[in-house]
Amino acid sequence: MKKLLSLGLALSLIFGGITPLKPAEPIKAAAADITFTKEQQDALNHINAIRKKVGVKEVKLNPFLTKSSEDHAKYLTLNNVQGHDQSPDKKGFTGYGPHERRLAVGFDVLLSYMTSEGIAYGCDSIADGIDRFMNSAYHRHPVISPALTEVGMAINDGNVVVQFLTNGDEMDDAAYPYDGMTDVELSFIGASERPNPLEQFKIKKSGYIISYTLPSAISVDNYTVKVTNSKGEEIPVFTEHKKSIFIFPKYELAPSETYTVHIDYDGLHLIIPKGSLDFPKMNGSKTWSFTTKSLAPSQPSAPAAPKPPVYTCPPGKVYWNGSHLKPGQLGRLTVLKNTPLYKLEGTKKTFSRILKAGERYNIYTFKTGALGLGGGYYVDRDERVKYETPSKEKLAQANCKRP
Repeated sequence: MKKLLSLGLALSLIFGGITPLKPAEPIKAAAADITFTKEQQDALNHINAIRKKVGVKEVKLNPFLTKSSEDHAKYLTLNNVQGHDQSPDKKGFTGYGPHERRLAVGFDVLLSYMTSEGIAYGCDSIADGIDRFMNSAYHRHPVISPALTEVGMAINDGNVVVQFLTNGDEMDDAAYPYDGMTDVELSFIGASERPNPLEQFKIKKSGYIISYTLPSAISVDNYTVKVTNSKGEEIPVFTEHKKSIFIFPKYELAPSETYTVHIDYDGLHLIIPKGSLDFPKMNGSKTWSFTTKSLAPSQPSAPAAPKPPVYTCPPGKVYWNGSHLKPGQLGRLTVLKNTPLYKLEGTKKTFSRILKAGERYNIYTFKTGALGLGGGYYVDRDERVKYETPSKEKLAQANCKRP
């Protein structure tokens, strides 16, 4: 049997939790009178529809967590940054970390220690962010956790922030893909989530993630996993335990295939029976199946005659690869290795700060060997960064003049 691993979580998905309290002077905000938007209600319905299929109880919106999420989503947009932490010298500061930001809006201090935060970037809606969580490992866990009771959600310019209060004591379990689920995706790209769950296995891509969450009252010591296809053949997998048992098939799953998952586990039941002084030992098992999506056969067609490009002016924001393409923006930079950001005045470079690997920034100008982030700030254009540009049509749409 495989011993469980300890939990360490951070979720571009990115996931954050508690940070130590520090003195600060954040913008105070009351949440008692907050009203939920239609998009927040729709996102809640989306979460509860998923939870119903999984077999766990519905949750509700919490006004304080919603206000805290709105504050941080706005902060990310105002400062064009990513992550869970805030700096008091930046616009929209409401607290150093998720815990302080929750207290700033009046959330209960004890409940805050049972609350975590997930962030997704470049989303079209909050529901889109939830779907990205579900297609990841560590970010999926709180969405379908049997202990989840309340959430707070917000979106600002594609930045989705969700906070999860897990203070329930339900005895349900949660498997995903759920039993009988169809059209399941075939693979998972590790770089789509931070931290990358595949780095420990030294691979970049796996089959679609399978997860199993037991009730919080059960502490698992050991477990075994077996995944078989419709022919009864066992497929090779990696496994890990971080609150949920995560199963990473070593190879992409086959299309239109039914897989069966069987888990055996043993551990302790964390409720002491009357008349006893010890947690009782227990063991259990879980078996369920799901079916992957089919691949539509390619249909040969006659080549169409080339047409001149037509650059139409869209009615709303222009999105490129899930991110808002802003007027004047030339492309996007992804930091591959930590790299310095500097202020450029003539030929003089003044160091500003270090941009961290995994962060993304909009690019608005060029200089020889440098990419401009706006406001006179630049990074060197070298192997530490990756620069991407949208199509001419996208650029034209983003910069078209609307009446």
